[in-house]
Amino acid sequence: MNESHDYTIDEKYIFEKNTSLIYSKDDKNQFIELSKPAARLFDEIISLNLKKGLATRDELLTNVWEEYGLVGSNNNLNTYISEIRKKLEQVGIDPKCIVTVPKKGFRLDSHIVIHVKSDEQNNEINPLHISKHDYIENSELSQKLPDNTISENLSLDENTNNSELLTGEDDSSNINTTLAIKNKNKKILNKKTLKILLLAISTIAICYLINLFFWYYMAKENPTSDYLSVSSREKCIIQAPVNMLAKVSSDNINLIHSKLDKYNIRCDEPKRIILLSDLNQAYSIDKNISLSICSSINIKHDCISINDQRI
Repeated sequence: MNESHDYTIDEKYIFEKNTSLIYSKDDKNQFIELSKPAARLFDEIISLNLKKGLATRDELLTNVWEEYGLVGSNNNLNTYISEIRKKLEQVGIDPKCIVTVPKKGFRLDSHIVIHVKSDEQNNEINPLHISKHDYIENSELSQKLPDNTISENLSLDENTNNSELLTGEDDSSNINTTLAIKNKNKKILNKKTLKILLLAISTIAICYLINLFFWYYMAKENPTSDYLSVSSREKCIIQAPVNMLAKVSSDNINLIHSKLDKYNIRCDEPKRIILLSDLNQAYSIDKNISLSICSSINIKHDCISINDQRI
């Protein structure tokens, strides 16, 4: 089987970028798998460290995200760096091998070797090594590498580029899916907001109608709104219907007082004396007068009626 691996780490582990796997050279069942963005980021960190000993944040954001039409941020970068460190620790590699250089970027403190395995040869070519204080420039590498090694590395770069394009498509698909989910959630939220708004309007309308009903009912049930006071007698008030006010005269008032005297209606406590008959008609016929005596001004039903002919 023709296998092509990218890098050997600390002479014990292989990072295979095409499959995003990091596994033990002695036991392939001992492996971890990076997410596609994390694998692309780890590959870029190794590549930049091989070239100049440091992977800057700007270079990583550009090469890992922006070149694939994605939006990169320091938050994304830190998230995937954290993922890489955790996965390295799981497989047995010191997570501190990725060193954060404040305000600059990231440095690798592991022994990294470009690793190529083919049908014709099953050996490792070690043109580049990364250690804490030892970095080799590309110009030196070109002088030391045999021609066949350079050709193999170019082929490896082509495979890597193809893999990165596929990875970029995966990320774009993930972004489209995320946007679709967000749009769906937004529609659901808008529907919920509309329902809440309609419920609030309905509640206000119902409360208004109930209040209007009680206001109308209480106004209708309140007898004092249909009568007006025309005279008084100690603590009693003498009232007449609103439609009879124009017909009330001093003679009528005196007639009411005489009725109260005749029937010994005392006014030492509050009472309502309500005129019930049409005074002019009663006076012209037989001087009938009808009164209603209510024991309290604000009590509707505690009343008695007086209807007497002639005084």
